Amino acid sequence: MLSMRGFLALTALLIVLVVFSSCNPQSDNSSSEVDSNKGQLSNSSNGSAETVETPAIDDNSLFIVYSYDTNGKMETCGCSTRQLGGLSRRGTIIRDYETNYNRQMLMLDGGKILADATDFSKFKVTIIIKMMNQMNYSALNLGVYELVFDLAELSKWADQAKFPLVSSNVLTSSGKTNLVRTEALKNLGSLDATNEVKAGEFFREVKGDVHAKELDWLASPVIFVQLGNFRLGILGATKPEWVDSLADGDLVALPIRDSFKQLVTKYADKADLWIAMIEADGTTIKSLMVALPEIQIWLSGNPRKGESIVGSMETTAGQHWQNIFQEGKYIGATSVNLQDGNYFITQNEIAVEDTIAERKDLLAIMVNEYRPELESLFHLQSQPIGSEFVYSVKCQRCHTEAFEIYRNSAHSRALETLQEKGQNWNPECVSCHIEFDELNDNQLSLQCSACHYRSWDNHIEDATANAANVKPLNEELGFDHCVKCHTPENSTEFAVKYEEYFAKIKHWDGPTVPGETENNSSD
Repeated sequence: MLSMRGFLALTALLIVLVVFSSCNPQSDNSSSEVDSNKGQLSNSSNGSAETVETPAIDDNSLFIVYSYDTNGKMETCGCSTRQLGGLSRRGTIIRDYETNYNRQMLMLDGGKILADATDFSKFKVTIIIKMMNQMNYSALNLGVYELVFDLAELSKWADQAKFPLVSSNVLTSSGKTNLVRTEALKNLGSLDATNEVKAGEFFREVKGDVHAKELDWLASPVIFVQLGNFRLGILGATKPEWVDSLADGDLVALPIRDSFKQLVTKYADKADLWIAMIEADGTTIKSLMVALPEIQIWLSGNPRKGESIVGSMETTAGQHWQNIFQEGKYIGATSVNLQDGNYFITQNEIAVEDTIAERKDLLAIMVNEYRPELESLFHLQSQPIGSEFVYSVKCQRCHTEAFEIYRNSAHSRALETLQEKGQNWNPECVSCHIEFDELNDNQLSLQCSACHYRSWDNHIEDATANAANVKPLNEELGFDHCVKCHTPENSTEFAVKYEEYFAKIKHWDGPTVPGETENNSSD
């Protein structure tokens, strides 16, 4: 027979599995008044959060949704089948939990919501945070990719977010702008811990340095949330060595273990269940879990390449650790049941499948607020992508057969596929789909020069001058060249069907498989 503990754990797992299997509805965007790819999108709530009827909430049942590494991927590119991810699909999964299950809900993000600190990313973050507001996020951990932005830019995030930003181990020089917003904390019912523990004093306690300079908190060091019978303490941190590698000399990173220990000890009476969002490698996290058994739930992600696991585990001490990665393609699901003062916890990962419906209030933000701004952003680029090219019709004069193969290929229709999706100004798409005639402000599908880009200038110059010895196009085109655009994400079957695909566009004599060494430019 199962023990009571085993029975409850099994029940919690079954609930999660049932939810997982139900989060795959077919797209219901047919009710949109306008094609969402081409124009303004309307819905019943005019872009605001839709009214949701939730069942009676069980005060002893909690569900934690955890995301990490959105990496600026608000939507999938749509170039191929089974592309995981996208915020509007993530929102549908969350809405499904809210409407179909009687659990308290907590939404957390561990960081790396953007890939870099470019002007394009600065624009994207306003959209991402607005969508996170719609999904009722409770906190965002400041990871190293957030901290590459300066404090002035991060302050805009804090002003826009309806949820607090958290960092338990990063301080800033006294007098600098901080990211603590009391209104966001009040919305959660959380006290402002920065008024309870002064940053300089905290630094001296952790580091043992009585001569420390004056410091301020960068963000909220700890957040408290009461959901039903759950009193939660939420911590957040990123590996101090990564913070130290940044150019910003105003940031001071403390050891994670000592920072967490100080906060958990000081606020032992404020929380019964501690949750840590941490950005670090697996070895570091395992060491921290051993040192801090008081923290029961660990939610992590590693921004560095080489450790892209998605998984969860339980320790012999009853701690639960979940690691999420892969550009928003998965979200973490932690189910907690409270019974007789004991917590029964299970964790699963949910794939954000491309068959999941796009949540209409979130899709409206993408269509009405994000995409219309892309054209102006594209034109602000100092060097538009694909600015060096010649029109393919010039190549047709001498290479009639090759031109016909090109004209009948998907390459010649690459611009049309973006226009159909309203993405032809998206900087993340245009580099592989279009060429831009900067002089005439004109977008074109991929021209011959998109692949023959190393030597086309001399080739055309000689041919135009009717030179006796026209320089050949000496590129050795093959798999390594193609996968610059046909990545596993953008073209899921390309690697296994390379020879089949390559045969469709080949217009010269020579090898067509990886490792080719012959000169394959007979045109």
